[in-house]
Amino acid sequence: PPRSTLFPYTTLFRSGAVESFDRAIAIARLEGTTALEAQTLSMASHVESDVIHWEESLEKSLQAISLLTQGENPEADNWARLSAFESLRAMGDFDGARRHAEAMLVSVERVPRRQRARAFYANVISAYRRGDWTAARALSDRGLEVGQAFPQLLACRAQLEFETGNFEQGSTYLDRKSVV
Repeated sequence: PPRSTLFPYTTLFRSGAVESFDRAIAIARLEGTTALEAQTLSMASHVESDVIHWEESLEKSLQAISLLTQGENPEADNWARLSAFESLRAMGDFDGARRHAEAMLVSVERVPRRQRARAFYANVISAYRRGDWTAARALSDRGLEVGQAFPQLLACRAQLEFETGNFEQGSTYLDRKSVV
C-alpha cells in the first residue's frame, strides 16, 4: 500500500499501544512490581523505535534498564538495550549506541535464540561503523551460528563482503538471504 495509507494505521497502532503500555506501567507502579514495570517499559521502548520515535524510545529504554538489576531479566534488558542502541544510532550517538550493543552480549546466552541474533546484529553494526572488519566478521559468524536465517545479519555480512572486495563471499550471503 502507498505510504499515505500506512501512516494513519501506524499512528493509530502507536497511540493504542502507548495507551496500553501506560496503563500497564501505572498498574505495575501501583502494585510495586518493578520487574513488570521494567518489562513493560522495555516493550514500550521497542514500539516507539518501530515507529521512529527515537527520543521516546530512548527515554523508556533507559528507564527500563535503570529498573533492572544485573541479570534479573536478561530478555527485558536486551530488548531495552536494543531500543537504546537503535535510538542512539539514529540520533548520531555512536559511542552510546556501542555501549548498549556491547552490554547486550553480557547475557546473550540467557535470551531466546532470535534475540541472541539481534544482540550480535547490533554489535556487527557497531564494529562495521568503526571500520573493524575483523570484529564485524567474527560477530557476524557468532550471530549466524544462532540465527542462520536472520535476514539483517545476512544482509550486513553480504554488504561487508562486497565493500571489502570479497564479491564471491558476499554473493553467498546474499543468496542465503534471498532464501529466507
